[in-house]
Amino acid sequence: LEVAEVVGDGLSTLTRIDTGAELGAALSVRADGKLVTACFGAKFRVYLGNCLERPAELVARDEAVADFTENEPSLNCCALSRHAEAATGGDDGVVRVWRVPELTLRKTCEGHEAAVTSVEFADGGHVLCTASRDKTCRLWSAATGAQLCVLDVGDRCPPPPPAKNKRLPPPKLSCRACLFADDSTLLCAASYARGPAYLQRWTLQKDLSPALADCRKVSPYPVSAAAKTRSLVALGDVDGRLLVLDAPTLAPKRRAKLHDLPVTTLAFSEALTLYSASADSRLGSLPCARTSSAARIPALLAALLVALLALLLAALLPANLS
Repeated sequence: LEVAEVVGDGLSTLTRIDTGAELGAALSVRADGKLVTACFGAKFRVYLGNCLERPAELVARDEAVADFTENEPSLNCCALSRHAEAATGGDDGVVRVWRVPELTLRKTCEGHEAAVTSVEFADGGHVLCTASRDKTCRLWSAATGAQLCVLDVGDRCPPPPPAKNKRLPPPKLSCRACLFADDSTLLCAASYARGPAYLQRWTLQKDLSPALADCRKVSPYPVSAAAKTRSLVALGDVDGRLLVLDAPTLAPKRRAKLHDLPVTTLAFSEALTLYSASADSRLGSLPCARTSSAARIPALLAALLVALLALLLAALLPANLS
């Protein structure tokens, strides 16, 4: 596990800690940088330190091993709330809510029929959303573990295109990510095994009943990573492409192909630069900040003053020459 600083197009290592031989699958960092949770195989670990200060420091605090019953189990995702809670999801389809940093298991959320692929807390920390390979996204109470509603994402996607090889079975659809755009809006990314990928926007009524507001094809390839801010949502696919959309309208904002292999992780900086990591071991960056009208006014005034000065000089120059 490594803490690094972005320097130009590369990374400068600040500190690292040996995590063993298990493959790292997910990472979540608290906003103050003092607590990190990570998934390695069937293990869920907590690290304490400070990622934002210099020198950066991380120390292993505790570890829990998931109580799986399947062969080759693994955890796929983790998330931190603003409170002292974390959530994990894995191949057994169970979402677990933990108290951190002591890693006390508080609640289990059961209902998914396949592996959980993403988990996220709402801003308040009392509700969490999950995505799964069972073609659904779901909302849960973090306090009780009760299922609040089911979003039938797979049933609302168009059917897959006909396969060129008729001997192949129909491609399966799975949900890759479920994100809170705000407290009453969810963004769900789903894709077929060989593509295409779709992004859906769901609205929640007061009784938490979901209603599909929009569904758009976003890539001919399966989605492999997702991230969001209040105004933007970003998707990465297995072809190394990035797509940035307006969260309220799902209108495309930026597209770029920055990698040769699947995108594995996406994250926005405070300056709205989208950073991407890939199986090609390269770091990508895509500026997404939009220049506001207020920021353009000084530039327009400067251009106007230059134009007026040029006209004034043009008027005075003939008089001086005469």
